[in-house]
Amino acid sequence: CIEDARLIREEVDRCRRILDALVPAHDQADPATALLWGELIEALRLRLYAGGADRLQVSGLPADAAFILPRQRTAQSLAALVNNALEASTGMVRLTGEACSDTLMIRIVDDGPGMDARAQIRVGEPFFTTKPHGRGLGLFLVRQFVEQVGGALQVRSVAGAGTAVTLTLPTQPVEEPRHAA
Repeated sequence: CIEDARLIREEVDRCRRILDALVPAHDQADPATALLWGELIEALRLRLYAGGADRLQVSGLPADAAFILPRQRTAQSLAALVNNALEASTGMVRLTGEACSDTLMIRIVDDGPGMDARAQIRVGEPFFTTKPHGRGLGLFLVRQFVEQVGGALQVRSVAGAGTAVTLTLPTQPVEEPRHAA
């Protein structure tokens, strides 16, 4: 009975996250605003499954690196990708960030079972999943968000050797505060 209650709670949480991700791209509740890398990582950690934050290794950008991004949808999308990696992997999941002049590239790498070539072709399709209990909507919704904001999502996987997901999001420069002379 306790196990059933836990499963129901996990499914309710998953449905809530999916519904949250269905917010339209131009929703005024989540406008593109200045977001620090450290804030994004903190928002991500709050959305990870129990124990997930302990298995996440973050590197690549200083905590004060700033980007103009939709705060909630970026954190939700990143959490969906990292939770997928945590579910697939028994070890650490590595997340790295790299900033270019007008993009933020985030890579998530796991040591899970990976996917064969047939699965990689279909990954991101609605209702396609490689998980025994998955629904096949998480990666589909992430791809929708990324494409709506003009970004890209790339999945590279080798059966038996893990998966690397690269999320590239367009950013705008953050204006430096001006000090009075």
